[in-house]
Amino acid sequence: MTKHRFRESIKSFFGHHVDPEKDEELKGSKIVSMFDTYVQHIFEHWYEDMTLQGLSNYPYWHSHASPTPSISEIDEKVATILKLINDEEVEENGVPIANSKKEPLVQLIEDFHRHYQNLYAHYDHLTEELRKKAHGKGEKDASSSSSSDSDSDGYSKDGGSKNGHLERELQAITEGIKQELETANLEIADLKQKLTDTREEKDALNSDYLASLSKVREAEKIITNLKLDSERSESEKSKLVVENEELRNKLDATAKMEAELNQTSEELYRENNNLILEKETAVKRIEDSEKFTEDLRREVSLLKEENISLKQELDTVRGEVSDMQQKLESSEQRVSELSRSLNATVEENNSLNLKLSEVSNEIQLAQGTIQQLMAEMSQSKEELGEKERELLTLQELHEVHGNQSSAQLKELEAQVTSLELELEQLRATNREQVLQIENKASEAKQLGEVNIGLHSQISELEMMSKKREEELLTLAKKFEDNEKESLSRVENLTVQINNLLADMKSLRTQKAQLEEHIAVKDDEASTQVKSLMDQINNLQQELESLQSQKAELEVQLESKTRAISDHVIKIENAKEEIASKSEDQQRVLQEKEGLLAQMKELEFDVNSLKNQKGELEEDLRTKIKENGQLREESLGLRSQISELEMISKQRQEELLTLTKKFEDNEKESLSRVENLTVQINNLLADMES
Repeated sequence: MTKHRFRESIKSFFGHHVDPEKDEELKGSKIVSMFDTYVQHIFEHWYEDMTLQGLSNYPYWHSHASPTPSISEIDEKVATILKLINDEEVEENGVPIANSKKEPLVQLIEDFHRHYQNLYAHYDHLTEELRKKAHGKGEKDASSSSSSDSDSDGYSKDGGSKNGHLERELQAITEGIKQELETANLEIADLKQKLTDTREEKDALNSDYLASLSKVREAEKIITNLKLDSERSESEKSKLVVENEELRNKLDATAKMEAELNQTSEELYRENNNLILEKETAVKRIEDSEKFTEDLRREVSLLKEENISLKQELDTVRGEVSDMQQKLESSEQRVSELSRSLNATVEENNSLNLKLSEVSNEIQLAQGTIQQLMAEMSQSKEELGEKERELLTLQELHEVHGNQSSAQLKELEAQVTSLELELEQLRATNREQVLQIENKASEAKQLGEVNIGLHSQISELEMMSKKREEELLTLAKKFEDNEKESLSRVENLTVQINNLLADMKSLRTQKAQLEEHIAVKDDEASTQVKSLMDQINNLQQELESLQSQKAELEVQLESKTRAISDHVIKIENAKEEIASKSEDQQRVLQEKEGLLAQMKELEFDVNSLKNQKGELEEDLRTKIKENGQLREESLGLRSQISELEMISKQRQEELLTLTKKFEDNEKESLSRVENLTVQINNLLADMES
């Protein structure tokens, strides 16, 4: 019973230091359960200590004793409570507890800990005094009990002589006890006054605590509202930052679009300049081609004149060649006649040889038959030897003439073969010229294919220009769409900024109200409000900077839109210029194609004329060479013909002389034979007679 009574009294004592509303708020939490267990442990420990010391028998301890746990355990418990407060950062909903709610609780626990340390020191002081008094009283009781025992023994021995002395002692003890009780009552009265003082202090502390709690709650509400407002402003700030980033991205996109448009405009200007340069170069080429065509025409006229003169020379040369051919034919006829005459002379020589062989046979027969007429026959033999020598010389001369005629025939055949070779060479040159003409035709075909490729490239370039125009149109459309989107977004941003301004006005009014409420509050709330005001000022500055950025962005958008409109106008002008330049280029290309065709025709004509000129020059050279060769050959043939005629005349004369000599020899031989026959007959007749 005493344990429960003291527990309830200490709980009531500590309960005065805790606000009942705060107790209801903190009911069920770890800190309250820890505090209850801590107080219960203090009472149990105190009661056990009192029972061990034997002081629980005194009625003073049942009403005025204080617990005596160790100060280290209390410090450890307070440290664990503070640690639990620091660790307990999550409420039942899972939202972190604000530091503003922890700090007053921590301050209360620290104040309670200081107050308890003071009470603990006072408790130690009282327990020491009570222990001293109890120890002295125990010694007196022990001495009185021992004296009573000895007295009882002495009384049993002395027979009651000392009762008066014991009564005196008891009275002295009772007086001492009464004095001690009085002093104890005085001390109890002092303790009661101290308890009343402590209760008054506790009530004052409770009132201060309640006032501070109310202030803290109001400050917490204000802080929560300000935090909500700051969170809203931060969310709006983040939205504005996101929108600013989007606007910056759009500006970057528009800048990229502007750069791309600038690049396209620069490319268009470059293409325009290139087209102008190409036009100028084409005009220069056309002028050069016109000059070249004039030069070609002059050369063609000169070549035509030269061609006419060459044709005339060819006609003259052809006439001379025909004359030379006729002369060659006549010379060939003469050569054939001479060959025929030579063949006839050869046949005559052969017949003469046959006749000579027959005559030699007859002579041999005559020599065989006429052995007796050797002397006379020797003379005839000598004559015949001379005739044979003459015949041999004639045969040698005939062979020499035959060899000369065969050599001349061989030379004529060699000349004919050389002429045939020259004809074959001329035919080969004609074939080569035909091949060159075919090569020129293939080159002309290749040039035509190159022209076709150039036309295809021109068509591809036109397609590329059309594609670029389509891309520019798509880019212009995209730019218009982006401009519309940016305008709509700017309108949305203006609406949002107006809403933000209205919110800021409401925040400013709330701020004024909060400043009126916070002026009454503590310094801590004022510092927090100042920090929040600084945040709000920063937010206002950020909003102002965002508004200035928005204004700058709007100005930049306007400048970009103006620049883009200028670029669009420039692009349209460039398109018109490109269209006009493309038309001019097409005209120039058509004129160029016509001039190129004319140039190709003129080049073809010039090449053909050059080829004809070369062919004619080669023909002239060959004809001149042939004429020279034919002249030389005709002169040689004429000389040969004259020589052959002279030789033939000489041979005819020689043949005539030979025939005459042969006939004379035959006549002489016949006459001699007749004479010999006559002589033989005479000799036979003489022999017979």
